[in-house]
Amino acid sequence: AVSPYRINVSDAVLTDLKQALEVLRGVARTPEVRAVEVEALEAIVAVAYRRSGDGEFEQLAERVEAFAERVGSDSASVLALFLRWGAIDETDDLSTVEASTERARAIASRAVDSYAIVTSHYMLASYAALVGRIEESLHHVDVAVRASGAIDPDQRPDHVPLVMLPMVAAIVAAVHGDAEAARDHSHRRVVAWLSQRAEV
Repeated sequence: AVSPYRINVSDAVLTDLKQALEVLRGVARTPEVRAVEVEALEAIVAVAYRRSGDGEFEQLAERVEAFAERVGSDSASVLALFLRWGAIDETDDLSTVEASTERARAIASRAVDSYAIVTSHYMLASYAALVGRIEESLHHVDVAVRASGAIDPDQRPDHVPLVMLPMVAAIVAAVHGDAEAARDHSHRRVVAWLSQRAEV
C-alpha cells in the first residue's frame, strides 16, 4: 500500500513546483530561468513516476510539450521528446523512432542551453550506436559531455539530466575499442553523475 503521508508530500511538492513555473512565466527569458524551469519539470516528472510508474508518461510528455511551445524552450521540448524515447528500447524496427531522432537533431542544431544540448546529443548518440554508426555516436557523446560542464570524469555536473549519458558513453567507447575511455565512463563518470542524482 502507498503511504497517505507520501501522497500528501507528493501533492505538496507538485503544487509548489507548478506555482514556481507560473511565477517564472513573468520573468525575463534568461538561461538561468530556462534551467530552473526544466529542473522543475524534471522534478514534476520524478514525483509522478514515483506515484504511478511510467503509466502517465505520455500525459506528462504532452504537458511538458505544451509548456515548451508556450514559452519557447528547447530544453522543455527535448525533455518531452525524451519522455517518449523509451520506444527505442522496445522496438525491433528502428525506423519507428526516426521521426523522434530527427526532431532531436533539429533541437541539437539550434540549442544554446546546456540541458537541451546534453539531452538531444544523448539521444543522437544512442540512435547512432544502435544503427552501427559508432564514430557519429562518439561525436555526440563528446558534445554532450562537454555541454554538461563536467569534462573530468570525476566531476559532478551542475545539473544531471534524466538521461544516462555515462552508460551510453561507456558502451560506445567499448565497442570502439577504447578500453580506457570505457572504464572512465563506467567506473568514474557514472559514479559522479549518479551520486548527484541520488541526492535529489
